[in-house]
Amino acid sequence: MCMKKIYLLSFLFIVSCATTTEEYNDYWVGESINDFIYKYGVPKDTIKLDDGRSVLKYEYAKTLSQTWGEEDGEQTYNYWCIASIFAEDDLITRIDFKGNLGGCNNLKGILDLKVD
Repeated sequence: MCMKKIYLLSFLFIVSCATTTEEYNDYWVGESINDFIYKYGVPKDTIKLDDGRSVLKYEYAKTLSQTWGEEDGEQTYNYWCIASIFAEDDLITRIDFKGNLGGCNNLKGILDLKVD
């Protein structure tokens, strides 16, 4: 039982340090979509709209199994997130994240705010 509390406290600490979607939008909106692709790689999917706008999709998915103890057995956790990067005239107009907390925090960690 004590280990569960430690894991819960660790989780809450990590979540409290997570970057918000607004911070990504503040950082990237108005910047070049080509710079974004150069930094993070080719997206999993790109949708080109008839009016010239585009939506790039980056995804994160991971399944973890954890044994907490004999009485609790094995727990399985599925983490997933999709980042949709909207662009018009080769400039980023918006970034949306959809998924669960663990998945989106991991994807936001991969898509960090630092520009080299």
